[in-house]
Amino acid sequence: LAYVLMIHDDWTISLTIESIKNKLLDRFYSIYKTAAECFCMSDNMVEYYEKHTGRKGVVLPPLGQEPVTLNQDRRRTQFLQMGYGGSLHGNYVNNFINTCHALDRLGGKMTAYTNVSLEHLKGAGLKSDNIEINGFVSSKELLQRLINMDALYLPMDFSEERKLNMILAFPSKVPDYVMLKKPFFVHAPVYSSVVKWASSPGH
Repeated sequence: LAYVLMIHDDWTISLTIESIKNKLLDRFYSIYKTAAECFCMSDNMVEYYEKHTGRKGVVLPPLGQEPVTLNQDRRRTQFLQMGYGGSLHGNYVNNFINTCHALDRLGGKMTAYTNVSLEHLKGAGLKSDNIEINGFVSSKELLQRLINMDALYLPMDFSEERKLNMILAFPSKVPDYVMLKKPFFVHAPVYSSVVKWASSPGH
């Protein structure tokens, strides 16, 4: 029976017992080699698995949802308005706070749709008051709200322990961001999949 394999993320990051991780990797590589087709979320992922299996996969481009009608309706302001939609956890929180502080020095503001509260960010070191925090909304609603931003924030983790994950993984928010046709502020290590994608011709 033929099967197609689709890989979205670095699934090994949650495995801490090396012996179990190696056994699962061996099994995964065997499945990867024999699939009718292997779809990966980034060029880095294709290259990594080809190195370990000899099998070249296919990159799935960041395609958005069905076209929706978006109404851009706001007056131009004198300051930069940056938007973000996604979870904040671990090192992402500090990176987000540092970006807000940098924006504040430029007179800019951040509007975020995320899982953390303003109180949580202040407890983690946020000093500026240039941020508006909102809860998660549907993908369609997020597009409508972010259409009025000047730029979109796209972070990844800089920590060494998450390096492989940043090399292989690709942010799931990119398809929605692409539909808005806004500039991205990519806050990510140079080796990450999203930097490679953003640096390629046409992006």
